[in-house]
Amino acid sequence: MSLNIDDVRFKLEEAKFHIELLYLIQKTGASLTHINSPEKEASYLFSAILNAFYSVIEVGGFKSSLHVKNFKSLHPLIYAGSGKGGLRNTSVHVRHIQVEHGTYPKPTKGPVVLRFGVSPKLAMQDKTQGVVNLRFEKIFHVELDNELVPIAEFCNEHLKQLTEFVDSLGRNHLTGM
Repeated sequence: MSLNIDDVRFKLEEAKFHIELLYLIQKTGASLTHINSPEKEASYLFSAILNAFYSVIEVGGFKSSLHVKNFKSLHPLIYAGSGKGGLRNTSVHVRHIQVEHGTYPKPTKGPVVLRFGVSPKLAMQDKTQGVVNLRFEKIFHVELDNELVPIAEFCNEHLKQLTEFVDSLGRNHLTGM
């Protein structure tokens, strides 16, 4: 296994860049380009994010590693072939994945998820000390197996998992495991 950590970090940063743009479009509800369609732009970004995730494995030079095969099998929604529901493979080789922008239906029961992440740089506003504003905004989602999946959160969560996985591969590579 030949680990090219600089290229891998670049691809992880590429995914993070696209996720931040996705959050920006979602937060503002406005198009960033002359395409003038937030939904289209979100779908382009979703495809780019999935490709960046896949590229981490490819450019890292460790796609044949048993650890990588196990990681990919834990995340078939991203890495499986299109015939097995893999989103990246489907978006590259089969068809466009439709992204919708709307109010995400509240869950009937269970925990409420509040996103306290960093706002995209272009959408940052002056903050007043000691004040909390709750905003209920429309989000981008895809329908998978009759379930609405919020794509920005889905991608952000996988980025964290992929980064931790790459870090563990790097540690194993350094220790010779």
